[in-house]
Amino acid sequence: NDRRIVIVKEIPRKTGLITLLSYICGGPLERIVKNMYPINSVELHYMYSKDAESFMKYSQTGLFVVSGRHLKTEWASRDDHNLEDHNYSYHATIPSPLLEQLKFGARRCLILKKEVNHGGSSTSTRHYPSPRSHFSELDIKEIKEDFGRFGSMVEVVPIISKKLGLSINYFDVRSAILAKEAFDNKNSSFRRKYYDWNVWFGKDPTDKSCIPL
Repeated sequence: NDRRIVIVKEIPRKTGLITLLSYICGGPLERIVKNMYPINSVELHYMYSKDAESFMKYSQTGLFVVSGRHLKTEWASRDDHNLEDHNYSYHATIPSPLLEQLKFGARRCLILKKEVNHGGSSTSTRHYPSPRSHFSELDIKEIKEDFGRFGSMVEVVPIISKKLGLSINYFDVRSAILAKEAFDNKNSSFRRKYYDWNVWFGKDPTDKSCIPL
């Protein structure tokens, strides 16, 4: 099978996952696995092998520096997971049903937006909204609990726009798919609670070109 899982190793303890991911490029990820022991490392499961190859080449040029430190990257192997079957490929192909959803735009990032009530003012909609007035309406903790039921989240980030918005990044694209399916089910209690919101898949923050070599 084509290799698509890259392991980033020797990450400084003080470097958070969000900081690390801001330096990752090449393409969208199927999932992220964080390992603390025996060393601090992160597995990047790319959706497509060509994207993993692109990041691997970039990371080995000496340009991949995070928090002032050159980080080590390598391909995942059975040794990383104590696999005894020498014929087993850890870079397993993504199952066809999931791959089909990825082709139609499923990503581990969800965008949530809600119309903001401007109190009937005809002029207020023409002005850039006040972040303070927007996000005072939000209960971020409750949203994290509700959407966290579908899987672990990397972060929840407010989006400043003419609508009240949030970006939710999951560790696994499957979690985002489950959350989206629950929202799309008009008979679910989840949809009824967020009836005045719109939800769609957003672009994965890692889906950006690496510096041309």
